Amino acid sequence: MKPVAAWFKKAVTFQGFIRVLADMIMVNLAVVLSLAARLLWIIAGGTSTPNISYRLTFWNYARVFLNNSWALTIICLIVFSLSGFYTYGRFYRGRYKALIIFQAVSLAYILFGFLTYLAQSNFLLGNLSALLNFPRGALLLAWALSAGMLMAARAWSTV
Repeated sequence: MKPVAAWFKKAVTFQGFIRVLADMIMVNLAVVLSLAARLLWIIAGGTSTPNISYRLTFWNYARVFLNNSWALTIICLIVFSLSGFYTYGRFYRGRYKALIIFQAVSLAYILFGFLTYLAQSNFLLGNLSALLNFPRGALLLAWALSAGMLMAARAWSTV
């Protein structure tokens, strides 16, 4: 096993920086699309809550995005880099590449979901419910969108 110091001595190339930036954009786009789909579900009558203010719900979801996107982006980039997205991922082939992407996205979203779950209680992190509070249905949709977009981007880059 390599020493930990060797992990941080790798130089970041311009192509690697572009991949990191593209992953950040895709993860945040998936979060925005999932929150928009959840809002449209509420507007279309998917919930039975009467007298709901759609304007307040929109601003609440905008606040949810601003409070949570940074944590999810950091978790995703750490998991993606440890999974070899930016070093060895270019050399993976076919189904193995899709499996690695699916595992990394799933692990990142599980860690984020666990972090938001712990933030709702006083157990470990204190009460951070105002900061890390994400709708669970939107989180599931964001996971599916992120996995799809990242797999499509990696498959497209090999064509």
